[in-house]
Amino acid sequence: MRKYRKLLIDIAIVLALTVLLMFPYLTKSFLAIEHDTFFHVSRIEQYARALQHGKILPAIYPYENGGFGYGSPLFYFDIFLLLPAILHNLGLVLVDSYKLTVFLASFFSGITMYMLASKFTSKSSIRLLAVAAYLFSNYHITDIYVRGALGEVFALVGIPLILSGLYEIFETNQKYSLSYLIGLVITVLSHNLSFLLCFILVIIICIIYLPKCSFDRYKLLVSESMLACLLTAFYTFPMIEQLKSQQFYLNYYASSSALENHAMAFWQFFANQTVFGLSGNQYNA
Repeated sequence: MRKYRKLLIDIAIVLALTVLLMFPYLTKSFLAIEHDTFFHVSRIEQYARALQHGKILPAIYPYENGGFGYGSPLFYFDIFLLLPAILHNLGLVLVDSYKLTVFLASFFSGITMYMLASKFTSKSSIRLLAVAAYLFSNYHITDIYVRGALGEVFALVGIPLILSGLYEIFETNQKYSLSYLIGLVITVLSHNLSFLLCFILVIIICIIYLPKCSFDRYKLLVSESMLACLLTAFYTFPMIEQLKSQQFYLNYYASSSALENHAMAFWQFFANQTVFGLSGNQYNA
């Protein structure tokens, strides 16, 4: 009983940290216009309209862009917007629906980071310190208050689960890792680029453990990765089909732009400051 009471106290502290993180949102009735704010707010609005017409998983929002429609659900899966869309249909204004979405995503990212930290320490203070460092990292704050990058905020829920799963696979004898599977699914359905970066990280960790882990552990990793692919195929396969079927803005933008100019400079990974606008070498930083 004492153990569960202590856990509830820790969860309450994670909630308090989330409230502190969201304080600028909670004390204002308006919503600042970040880089992608309009896009993600419109996703909630259009998803709410789709639900009114009985569309649970719409592929196209027909009322977007002046009635010409917009196929953003083909590239951004919207199931994590179900709750705010329902609440908006029940009368909650869009601004508060968006704020609630960011709040819940941040809270659950704190919970998953707590779960990851618990793999390495039994001390609540260190676990909560890890949660605070994760929630208040420069990258997380920039995602919320500068970029309005809702997809990446969602992905930050899944990343600690992936790392927890890798720990379970390589450092224990568990027959399966639900954390790894759920983390992969969340990340895939949240943000494509975040998943790609996680995939690279998984490969690196696999190489590190190669000399000391049995073949069975790698079989478990591959089988769970394949299961995650199957569970998300309903989203990824149509997206790949669309990308292969025609040219998008991304195709010629990526081929005609020096993307390295927009990358983060090395010092920005360690700087305790928020860099507004385009990042990295764009301004010879």
